[in-house]
Amino acid sequence: YHHDLALVLSDWTDEKPYEVLRTLKRGNEWYSFKKKTALSLSEVIRKGALLDQVKLWWQMMPAMDLSDVYYPAFLVNGQKQAKYYFKPGKTVRLRVINAAASTYFWLSIGGKKDPLLISTDGIDIKPIRVQRLLHAIAETYDFLIKVPRHQAIEFKAFAQDGTGVASALIGSKKAIQKQNILRAPMVAKPDLVQLMRDMANQHSEHSSIHKSTMDNQKDLKHGKHKQHSTVQHNLHAHHSHDHHKMHHAKKPMHKKPHVFSYQDLRAFRRTDFSSNKKILELHLNLTGSMVRYVWSFNGRTLSEADVIQIKKGETVRLHLNNTTMMHHPMHLHGHFFRVLNKHKKYSPLKHTVDVPPMQKVIIEFDPKTQGDWFFHCHLLYHMKSGMARVFRHGERKRSAENLKNLSQFFKSDNRWYWWGELDLRNDYFGAEIISANVRNQWDLDSTFSLGDIVDVRNVSDLQNLSWDKLAYLEAVDLSYRYFYSGLVVLYAELDLLKFASEESAKDAISIGLNYVLPLLISLDFSISGSGTANLALEHRVLLFNRTELFTEVAWEFSSLDTAEESFMHEPDWVLGVEYTMSKNFSALAEYGKDEYFSAGVNWKF
Repeated sequence: YHHDLALVLSDWTDEKPYEVLRTLKRGNEWYSFKKKTALSLSEVIRKGALLDQVKLWWQMMPAMDLSDVYYPAFLVNGQKQAKYYFKPGKTVRLRVINAAASTYFWLSIGGKKDPLLISTDGIDIKPIRVQRLLHAIAETYDFLIKVPRHQAIEFKAFAQDGTGVASALIGSKKAIQKQNILRAPMVAKPDLVQLMRDMANQHSEHSSIHKSTMDNQKDLKHGKHKQHSTVQHNLHAHHSHDHHKMHHAKKPMHKKPHVFSYQDLRAFRRTDFSSNKKILELHLNLTGSMVRYVWSFNGRTLSEADVIQIKKGETVRLHLNNTTMMHHPMHLHGHFFRVLNKHKKYSPLKHTVDVPPMQKVIIEFDPKTQGDWFFHCHLLYHMKSGMARVFRHGERKRSAENLKNLSQFFKSDNRWYWWGELDLRNDYFGAEIISANVRNQWDLDSTFSLGDIVDVRNVSDLQNLSWDKLAYLEAVDLSYRYFYSGLVVLYAELDLLKFASEESAKDAISIGLNYVLPLLISLDFSISGSGTANLALEHRVLLFNRTELFTEVAWEFSSLDTAEESFMHEPDWVLGVEYTMSKNFSALAEYGKDEYFSAGVNWKF
């Protein structure tokens, strides 16, 4: 080739990264609503996929999401469209680097021939022709393209969620000015319903992976591992970059385009290790919760896990099982690893590997340099939320300052985030402040009930007006929640007003359990100090984009020593709808038992 050209892909947001993560932590779906990438029940029903959706819900899998964050712009070398001039006939080595914070890109390159892929992550491979590929965050791909005589080549990077594109034009100045362009094939927006169908089928096939994740949460702090001698094993990494099926715009094509897969990668030289080496076999399940936005391995974040110790002479074989609904680009500092595929001894070397939803990838590496090496998801907000581990090879003396820095580093995902809500309704006013980290959450909630409208006709009426006629403080609750897992929450609650009253002090304290049932129904059970128990079932579903339907049914069980009252009271119920107007404001309306009606607005801050 005659020239090198590096194209650095990035995503751009006007928000500060901390604010983005805080928004995700509080369970706000605004980014998906704004992008229109949240899959609604009405769309599922319209396309006849209700059974597939119910199948996912039954297995307690939340709605799928291609990306977490809304980005107003995607860039190539800092521009929405870049232009690079080369003389006709010259061959250009195009190095494409995905340096985005959290965006995968579909790469599409125009030309009379598909571009030649010659390298990945800086390591040359046996060349293959590829028309498009899904480019994970932190990966690097090198292509050879030849500049046409009278035309220019268009390069496009489509955001995986279909929300934007960045492009570059490569060719002679004259061809670009005259717009004689060999256009890159279009990549259509993803079909969310079809992806959900595929996901439902794949989750059924890989349900054992999800089960093992639940089991591992009991005893895995740093990835339970075993030592083996080198044995025959399945060398095929079950990975395909075309997992999310994309469709080209309709146009005549002479041949079916080849969509890249890791199975296509073949190293120039053998990459396998000596048969005399011992294998340290590790199994890491990629786990996480979209609701609380906590990401982990084997159900534990970096701050909860120990360092993974590697002994001298050991080769590490790492099984990565993705039990989540998102792609994860896994990156290991300081090493290249083998991505095991059909080429076996010639499996390629990479430093970053994509692990698609509900799929498994096996990698191997031979640690030769002593030290602590960071292994993490390269999606920025997943890494900052705990999806990381540290491999330690060998022992070395560390200074007090170094140990302090290490301690702070291991706690980085466990910082406290806070947010609040104000609820103004026709019948009450509520205020809530929440502070949470990985496992713990504190909640201070107060409610003011609004009285009847007072008829004020003159100054004397206004002077006689008292606050208690307009509103009175009904409840002030302080609660603590411990998130044992993504399905189980234990909590204790203190009603401060009842606690201050001698008559109802026993009812002031209650303990409870919240558990996610199949169909994503939330079950909540609590019991007070006086023995009164409460049971509630709650469910929320996205009916239309920005419009959620929610319902709750609650029963109260009186204490056994209250003979004059019925043990089980008639259930309370409520049915409501919430419409998200913006990132911080939504409108709500509820209707419930005894013709109860409430409507108003909610402000999140």
